[in-house]
Amino acid sequence: IDSSLSKMLAQCSEEMESFLRTKSNLVFQKIVCIYLNMHKYRPIKGGSFLKTPPVIARRRATINCNNGDNPFCFLYAVVIGLYELPCDKAKYSCNVEPYFAHVNTAGMVFPVTTCQEIEKFEKLNQNEIAINVIGEERDGETVTFYPFRVSKLLNAKKEINLLLLREEQKWHYVYV
Repeated sequence: IDSSLSKMLAQCSEEMESFLRTKSNLVFQKIVCIYLNMHKYRPIKGGSFLKTPPVIARRRATINCNNGDNPFCFLYAVVIGLYELPCDKAKYSCNVEPYFAHVNTAGMVFPVTTCQEIEKFEKLNQNEIAINVIGEERDGETVTFYPFRVSKLLNAKKEINLLLLREEQKWHYVYV
Protein backbone atom coordinates (compact mmCIF):
# COMPACT_ATOMS: atom_id res chain seq x y z
CA ILE A 1 0.00 0.00 0.00
CA ASP A 2 2.83 2.39 0.86
CA SER A 3 4.43 2.08 -2.58
CA SER A 4 1.06 2.58 -4.31
CA LEU A 5 0.36 5.72 -2.26
CA SER A 6 3.84 7.05 -3.00
CA LYS A 7 3.30 6.52 -6.73
CA MET A 8 -0.08 8.26 -6.64
CA LEU A 9 1.29 11.23 -4.69
CA ALA A 10 4.26 11.52 -7.07
CA GLN A 11 1.90 11.49 -10.08
CA CYS A 12 -0.33 14.16 -8.48
CA SER A 13 2.71 16.28 -7.72
CA GLU A 14 4.03 15.98 -11.30
CA GLU A 15 0.65 16.89 -12.81
CA MET A 16 0.24 19.84 -10.46
CA GLU A 17 3.75 21.16 -11.23
CA SER A 18 3.12 20.79 -14.95
CA PHE A 19 -0.15 22.71 -14.69
CA LEU A 20 1.42 25.47 -12.62
CA ARG A 21 4.37 25.81 -15.05
CA THR A 22 2.40 25.87 -18.26
CA LYS A 23 -1.11 27.10 -17.59
CA SER A 24 -1.09 29.63 -14.82
CA ASN A 25 0.81 32.08 -12.68
CA LEU A 26 -0.54 30.46 -9.53
CA VAL A 27 1.65 29.29 -6.66
CA PHE A 28 0.89 26.10 -4.78
CA GLN A 29 1.03 26.49 -1.00
CA LYS A 30 -0.42 23.37 0.65
CA ILE A 31 -2.77 20.39 0.46
CA VAL A 32 -5.67 20.96 2.82
CA CYS A 33 -7.16 17.46 2.78
CA ILE A 34 -6.90 14.10 1.02
CA TYR A 35 -9.64 11.48 1.11
CA LEU A 36 -8.71 7.85 0.67
CA ASN A 37 -11.47 5.28 0.24
CA MET A 38 -10.50 1.63 0.68
CA HIS A 39 -12.56 -1.43 -0.07
CA LYS A 40 -11.89 -5.07 0.48
CA TYR A 41 -10.79 -6.66 -2.80
CA ARG A 42 -13.15 -9.47 -3.80
CA PRO A 43 -12.05 -11.05 -7.06
CA ILE A 44 -14.71 -12.53 -9.31
CA LYS A 45 -14.75 -16.29 -9.20
CA GLY A 46 -17.33 -17.06 -11.87
CA GLY A 47 -17.58 -20.68 -12.91
CA SER A 48 -19.47 -22.51 -10.19
CA PHE A 49 -23.11 -23.27 -10.91
CA LEU A 50 -25.52 -21.62 -8.51
CA LYS A 51 -29.29 -21.88 -8.62
CA THR A 52 -31.02 -18.56 -9.05
CA PRO A 53 -32.16 -17.42 -5.59
CA PRO A 54 -35.97 -17.39 -5.29
CA VAL A 55 -36.04 -13.64 -4.58
CA ILE A 56 -34.43 -13.09 -8.02
CA ALA A 57 -36.15 -15.99 -9.85
CA ARG A 58 -39.58 -14.55 -8.99
CA ARG A 59 -38.80 -11.59 -11.24
CA ARG A 60 -38.61 -13.95 -14.26
CA ALA A 61 -35.87 -11.85 -15.83
CA THR A 62 -32.96 -14.31 -15.96
CA ILE A 63 -31.98 -17.50 -17.75
CA ASN A 64 -29.67 -19.66 -15.70
CA CYS A 65 -28.03 -22.64 -17.35
CA ASN A 66 -26.38 -25.40 -15.34
CA ASN A 67 -22.76 -25.57 -16.44
CA GLY A 68 -22.07 -28.40 -13.99
CA ASP A 69 -18.50 -28.49 -12.75
CA ASN A 70 -16.99 -26.88 -15.84
CA PRO A 71 -15.70 -23.27 -15.65
CA PHE A 72 -17.68 -21.93 -18.64
CA CYS A 73 -20.75 -20.26 -17.04
CA PHE A 74 -19.73 -16.93 -18.62
CA LEU A 75 -19.74 -18.54 -22.06
CA TYR A 76 -23.04 -20.33 -21.39
CA ALA A 77 -24.73 -17.06 -20.41
CA VAL A 78 -23.30 -15.13 -23.38
CA VAL A 79 -24.30 -17.79 -25.92
CA ILE A 80 -27.85 -17.94 -24.49
CA GLY A 81 -28.11 -14.18 -24.99
CA LEU A 82 -26.57 -14.15 -28.46
CA TYR A 83 -28.76 -16.88 -29.91
CA GLU A 84 -31.81 -16.48 -27.64
CA LEU A 85 -31.72 -20.18 -26.87
CA PRO A 86 -34.66 -21.83 -25.12
CA CYS A 87 -33.91 -23.29 -21.72
CA ASP A 88 -35.78 -25.53 -19.32
CA LYS A 89 -35.87 -23.16 -16.35
CA ALA A 90 -37.08 -25.86 -13.97
CA LYS A 91 -34.10 -28.10 -14.77
CA TYR A 92 -31.63 -25.28 -15.52
CA SER A 93 -30.76 -27.09 -18.75
CA CYS A 94 -29.84 -25.60 -22.12
CA ASN A 95 -28.12 -27.04 -25.17
CA VAL A 96 -25.43 -24.38 -25.63
CA GLU A 97 -22.21 -26.28 -26.39
CA PRO A 98 -22.82 -26.48 -30.19
CA TYR A 99 -22.82 -22.66 -30.27
CA PHE A 100 -19.45 -22.22 -28.53
CA ALA A 101 -17.67 -22.43 -31.89
CA HIS A 102 -19.54 -19.30 -33.05
CA VAL A 103 -17.68 -17.03 -30.61
CA ASN A 104 -13.95 -16.42 -30.40
CA THR A 105 -12.41 -17.32 -27.04
CA ALA A 106 -8.83 -17.90 -28.25
CA GLY A 107 -6.38 -17.39 -25.40
CA MET A 108 -9.03 -16.68 -22.79
CA VAL A 109 -8.77 -18.07 -19.29
CA PHE A 110 -11.84 -19.75 -17.80
CA PRO A 111 -13.52 -19.23 -15.46
CA VAL A 112 -13.74 -15.53 -16.32
CA THR A 113 -12.55 -13.86 -13.13
CA THR A 114 -11.66 -10.32 -14.24
CA CYS A 115 -13.22 -7.45 -16.13
CA GLN A 116 -10.08 -7.51 -18.30
CA GLU A 117 -11.01 -11.01 -19.51
CA ILE A 118 -14.47 -9.72 -20.48
CA GLU A 119 -12.86 -6.85 -22.39
CA LYS A 120 -10.58 -9.38 -24.08
CA PHE A 121 -13.67 -11.38 -25.12
CA GLU A 122 -15.19 -8.24 -26.65
CA LYS A 123 -12.00 -7.52 -28.63
CA LEU A 124 -11.65 -11.14 -29.77
CA ASN A 125 -15.13 -10.85 -31.24
CA GLN A 126 -14.30 -7.69 -33.24
CA ASN A 127 -16.12 -5.45 -30.77
CA GLU A 128 -19.45 -6.77 -32.09
CA ILE A 129 -20.58 -8.08 -28.69
CA ALA A 130 -20.85 -5.70 -25.72
CA ILE A 131 -20.97 -7.36 -22.29
CA ASN A 132 -22.49 -5.58 -19.28
CA VAL A 133 -22.40 -7.25 -15.87
CA ILE A 134 -24.85 -6.50 -13.09
CA GLY A 135 -23.92 -7.30 -9.50
CA GLU A 136 -26.34 -8.14 -6.73
CA GLU A 137 -26.42 -7.95 -2.96
CA ARG A 138 -29.06 -9.85 -1.03
CA ASP A 139 -30.38 -9.24 2.46
CA GLY A 140 -33.19 -11.69 3.09
CA GLU A 141 -35.97 -10.87 0.65
CA THR A 142 -34.37 -7.61 -0.42
CA VAL A 143 -32.10 -7.49 -3.47
CA THR A 144 -30.02 -4.55 -4.56
CA PHE A 145 -28.70 -4.56 -8.13
CA TYR A 146 -25.77 -2.41 -9.23
CA PRO A 147 -23.62 -2.00 -12.34
CA PHE A 148 -20.57 -4.22 -11.87
CA ARG A 149 -19.10 -3.72 -15.35
CA VAL A 150 -20.39 -1.48 -18.13
CA SER A 151 -19.03 -2.11 -21.62
CA LYS A 152 -17.18 0.71 -23.33
CA LEU A 153 -18.53 -0.45 -26.70
CA LEU A 154 -21.27 1.86 -27.90
CA ASN A 155 -21.81 0.54 -31.43
CA ALA A 156 -21.74 -3.21 -30.90
CA LYS A 157 -24.19 -5.29 -32.95
CA LYS A 158 -25.34 -7.18 -29.85
CA GLU A 159 -25.47 -6.12 -26.21
CA ILE A 160 -25.51 -8.88 -23.60
CA ASN A 161 -26.48 -8.23 -19.98
CA LEU A 162 -25.31 -10.73 -17.41
CA LEU A 163 -26.10 -11.01 -13.72
CA LEU A 164 -23.27 -12.17 -11.48
CA LEU A 165 -24.74 -14.28 -8.69
CA ARG A 166 -22.68 -14.68 -5.54
CA GLU A 167 -22.98 -17.14 -2.70
CA GLU A 168 -20.15 -17.17 -0.18
CA GLN A 169 -17.00 -17.78 -2.29
CA LYS A 170 -18.87 -18.98 -5.40
CA TRP A 171 -19.78 -16.79 -8.38
CA HIS A 172 -21.95 -17.60 -11.39
CA TYR A 173 -23.00 -15.67 -14.52
CA VAL A 174 -26.60 -15.81 -15.75
CA TYR A 175 -28.23 -14.14 -18.76
CA VAL A 176 -30.62 -11.26 -18.08
